[in-house]
Amino acid sequence: MESFEGKVVEIIYRNDENGYTVGVMETVENEIITFVGTFISIEESDYFKISGNQKLHPSYGMQLDVKSYEIPNLGNKKSILAYLSSGIIDEIGPKMAGRIVDLFGDDTLEIMDNNPQRLLEVEGIGKKKQIKIIESYKSKVRLRSIIVSLAEFDISPNIAMKLYKAFGDETISVIKSNPYEICSKIKGIGFIKADEIARKVGFARDSIHRVGQGIKYVLEEFCYQGNVFMYLEDLQDKSLRLLGCGIEKFEQGIYELCISGQSVLENKDGVKRMYLYNFYKVENAVAKMTVDLINQQTKMDFTQRSAETMIRETQDRLGKKLAERQKVAVLNALENGLMVLTGGPGTGKTTIVSFIIECYEQIGKKVTLCAPTGRAAKRLAESSGRKASTIHRLLEVGYADESEQEGFYNRDESNPIDTDVLIVDEMSMVDLFLIKALLCAIKPGTVVIMVGDKDQLPSVGPGKVLWDFIECGKIKTVTLQEIFRQSKESNIIINAHRVNQGQGLELVKGSDDFFFMARNNHSEAADLIVELISKRLPEYFGVKSEEIQILTPIKKSESGVNELNKRIQEAVNPPKKEVSEFKHAERVFRTRDKVMQIKNNYEKEYTGYAGVESGKGVFNGDIGYIDAVDTRAKQFYISFEDGRRSRYEFSEADNIDHAYAVTVHKSQGSEFDIVIIPILSMPSVIQSRNILYTALTRAKKAVVIVGSMYHINKMISNTSLIERNSSLSERIVSISELLNEKSEKPAFNEIQEETYDNQRSKS
Repeated sequence: MESFEGKVVEIIYRNDENGYTVGVMETVENEIITFVGTFISIEESDYFKISGNQKLHPSYGMQLDVKSYEIPNLGNKKSILAYLSSGIIDEIGPKMAGRIVDLFGDDTLEIMDNNPQRLLEVEGIGKKKQIKIIESYKSKVRLRSIIVSLAEFDISPNIAMKLYKAFGDETISVIKSNPYEICSKIKGIGFIKADEIARKVGFARDSIHRVGQGIKYVLEEFCYQGNVFMYLEDLQDKSLRLLGCGIEKFEQGIYELCISGQSVLENKDGVKRMYLYNFYKVENAVAKMTVDLINQQTKMDFTQRSAETMIRETQDRLGKKLAERQKVAVLNALENGLMVLTGGPGTGKTTIVSFIIECYEQIGKKVTLCAPTGRAAKRLAESSGRKASTIHRLLEVGYADESEQEGFYNRDESNPIDTDVLIVDEMSMVDLFLIKALLCAIKPGTVVIMVGDKDQLPSVGPGKVLWDFIECGKIKTVTLQEIFRQSKESNIIINAHRVNQGQGLELVKGSDDFFFMARNNHSEAADLIVELISKRLPEYFGVKSEEIQILTPIKKSESGVNELNKRIQEAVNPPKKEVSEFKHAERVFRTRDKVMQIKNNYEKEYTGYAGVESGKGVFNGDIGYIDAVDTRAKQFYISFEDGRRSRYEFSEADNIDHAYAVTVHKSQGSEFDIVIIPILSMPSVIQSRNILYTALTRAKKAVVIVGSMYHINKMISNTSLIERNSSLSERIVSISELLNEKSEKPAFNEIQEETYDNQRSKS
């Protein structure tokens, strides 16, 4: 093994989760070496002694494979000077380091540890600088010591930094006294990791801290799958299996969670349900605001004309005639403070929305349009001829701490959206927390019209808001079922409705918009998909490969998202001398790659083009293309499809993924000209009718299904929706009925007067 001592001058790659690092060191002998290894904590300008074996990498040349490293024993003047000159300590550069070491020699660090006021003897160091130097020095020493100690518990440097930020010098004592405390403080450390740490420090297995956090972990895992509550019986069963404790301890844990305000236990008709406190609070708030909207008296002044007259005049002006059910929908939108419009493809939702907008604008009302995703908002704008934005942008989302479920919005009760009518499209994608934020930002008297397809997949986030709004029976709802003449010519729409009704696909010979290509296994399907997207479909339809979208129900297997993205990238955007690229973990990103943002980033800045203003916010599900890669600056740029362009550091590539293929869930709210759908064997939980239905309704011009008719029919026959525990519908009903009961009773002052009159007559 060889050893080198020196300063880290560049971090080429760093994975904070496992500590794997590729970097460059300048040694004390002025050599430049590239090293690779796992480091607990490392930054540019850090000073290390590293040991390992030299190896030749086929792409990156000679590297030192680091087997061990240490902060060298800085017991001599040369080592101390090199360490201080590295820039690791604030306010000390090479010149200042020279002055300090010249004055104190081998005793420099001992003086900084035990007699720091003597730094004032150094030329150029005053009281303020001396304080900053010592604060920086001590924090580096403390932090490194804590990180090294936490490494014994397999805590990554990234998490260690968060722990230190939360607990400071108390970090180690917190870990040893109650490791479960970190579950509520640090995102990234859950119960399982805390439990591992607890075992290593000898923490009691029957501690109430462990039981409480274990129960909360089970509840969180269940709720983060889209549920709002968990039945206590199910929670008990799963918690006892996880914790290995008795029922008495479980009940004590439930009590502690409720008393501390972390959870809520509700008894509904003898059945007990457990909520995370925030979920309970938000669901109640949404129910209350929804009832307020239902009961509000809108101040829509139709002057001399009736709603029927307005619809008739709008039909004449637009040259379009509404079907009877469509007229009912427009009338309801004009007469109610809150309305839901639902229906499948081809049933006329877009036409109705256009009429609603026209009618309201005729009487001078401001109409605002929004949708959950950038693609959905863009499509809404194109179909309506009006401006539309994402819900996040409409709410003027600000920075949201990663531990918060709701986020932060600049639009709320104190700063509501300035509009008379709000139309929200693709409501099936809206979760409980987003609808709460939206309803909070609506001023009294605003008409709200919610549009969506109740048969599509529910939102990724918790709840089933659109379904609950329809199910409660208190909100005026119009359901469209008739497919209009022009849509009846589309085999895509015909088959989408057949699937939704539980019927098999209708394959028409000679169809130019719906194709089925049989393949027996995932490997054969993947081979065909690569050929289709790279050659056959672009030639047949005269389109580019990037205009074709693969939607797959699964992530793994050869026809899943991960493998298809690798193969399609190599087929449609292979490595070329003129194409810049960079590697991040096991993935390669190139200029012209189709990518998707997979995490909300409220602070990500973007410049606008195509009529879009500059601003902040890039969100989970946004699709775009890498249009430039700057390998020297370690940066790349993404142009999103709705007119935003953002700059990313190479280290931010964890926030994106290739998007040649995406899951059906990720495609919600989007439409694509041509869609390829592989359907073969898959886990039973996703082999459902509404997943296939959702995939089919994403296509505008053509659908190609590749796979097995047997598995297609299994999906169609599986009528079970993705079950979710939600109590929003019943809360809306309960609040509505309670308000009705109150309104039927005489007012308090009327009761007083009646009682007084009775007493007078008796006397």
